[in-house]
Amino acid sequence: MGLDRDRHAAPARIQPEDVQELLDHGATVVVLSRGLDLVLEVDSRTIDFLAAQSVETHVAETRAAAARYNELAASDVAVGGLFHSTC
Repeated sequence: MGLDRDRHAAPARIQPEDVQELLDHGATVVVLSRGLDLVLEVDSRTIDFLAAQSVETHVAETRAAAARYNELAASDVAVGGLFHSTC
């Protein structure tokens, strides 16, 4: 799944709408990557939205986020991820 470019102005931020599909597919844990240079922001509304849904959330640089996702996936947790590979 990707970010909807129409909703994102500079600086780009992960919005609540961007993570909804992960929840729709049953994720109870979400991993969000901020890109290799940590340029992508996570809107505070997104963190609040996930917390209100009791979703454990991890935010990290892309390589660290991918490693965390893999750890969680190996433990049979219903994990979803949104990964940004650039910036």
